[in-house]
Amino acid sequence: MPVVQEGHQAADRHPKCDHVRQILARPGIGDGSPKLGKRPVHGGVIWIRHSVCRDAAARPLARALIRHANGGAIVSAMLDTLTPVRFDKRSSYGRTNPAFIVCEAPDGHELEVIVKLSAGCDRTTTSLAIEVVAACLAGDLGLPVPQPYLVRLDPDWLAIVPDAEWRDKASRSSDVAFGSRRVAATFSQWIDGTPILGALVEKAAAVLLFDALIDNPDRRSENPNCFVWGDEIKIFDHELAFGPAIIGWRSPWELGALNHFERPGFHIFREGLRRRELDWGAITSRWTDLPDENIEDYESVIPAEWAAALPSVRDAIGKIKAARDHIDACALEVQRVLR
Repeated sequence: MPVVQEGHQAADRHPKCDHVRQILARPGIGDGSPKLGKRPVHGGVIWIRHSVCRDAAARPLARALIRHANGGAIVSAMLDTLTPVRFDKRSSYGRTNPAFIVCEAPDGHELEVIVKLSAGCDRTTTSLAIEVVAACLAGDLGLPVPQPYLVRLDPDWLAIVPDAEWRDKASRSSDVAFGSRRVAATFSQWIDGTPILGALVEKAAAVLLFDALIDNPDRRSENPNCFVWGDEIKIFDHELAFGPAIIGWRSPWELGALNHFERPGFHIFREGLRRRELDWGAITSRWTDLPDENIEDYESVIPAEWAAALPSVRDAIGKIKAARDHIDACALEVQRVLR
């Protein structure tokens, strides 16, 4: 079955089919255009793919959205690239000194994003690439991450940024920065001791498993990298995930591999989830359902300006696949540290 036709059938079954049909109706996707050549599909397609691919019925549509009509080959799966319009201020959160910047999307609308520079990160462009990989994986797993973007820093715009320190750091950074949609003001920073109740229980458990498998050490009590509003959360700042190999590192499915999670305050959700009855099958099934082609797509999201990061990206992709293939054992190790 041609991928576009397959995608339309999935759209008919998907609860957001009207929105999906609008995307499929764009020139070169669902209109019978003879070819797209090498022109990438824009309009947040990769993120829409991530938001629906956990729905098995909608997964064919998700694949169709990043293919073209010339034989169904995969197109470069790009995040939207934004253009900075106005510098607001530096964030008071984060060791990397990100900034709040109003940007223009490809369709012309403006939105506020938090922009992270390569020069502000320990691993420079590798840190930004890992942010992208983690955001894509989280999206595929249905985890609550702000929508990610690439932000192209134009030298003429940088010259008029009023913050001299940030402007200098930007001048020493890659021309492409990582951006994420600013979280609504109704959310507030997670506070140690916040009760984990109701719908938040499964979300918190899924995030804890996610952090364990991507080797993310940065969801600590003193630096939660999590906002909360009722039973809704947003998680962010994953540049330290998939860190360089260290002596004594073990795969997360090995007994004792997650002993560090038992340290008080190492992860914000551990204490609130301890000795709780959790439906781990529902959480691990999201990992089990991840196809290789979805995971391998993460590399194609990385812009050419971050080429030096590709070895680390490929290593991260290998670790994601391995964790998926051992997901039941990984979940058992997480359950062990929650006793």
